[in-house]
Amino acid sequence: MKQLQKSKIIRYFTIILALEIVAVSINFFYAPAKVAAGGATGFAILVNELTGVDRAITVLVVNIIMIVLSAICCVV
Repeated sequence: MKQLQKSKIIRYFTIILALEIVAVSINFFYAPAKVAAGGATGFAILVNELTGVDRAITVLVVNIIMIVLSAICCVV
């Protein structure tokens, strides 16, 4: 049981570290170079360039919409 708990902690730490690397790459490389890589992040970079809306807010809204749509599709 203790090994399973340790494995979960390592997994969560790895996920958080990977998300931090993605966030740094977006804010330091993609956005300043005005590269819309694709997906929610690319869309957020485009919206930020066109309207000035913060990238984080746009990614959050797009991801919430995708979660809601996926939940609706799973129920139907």
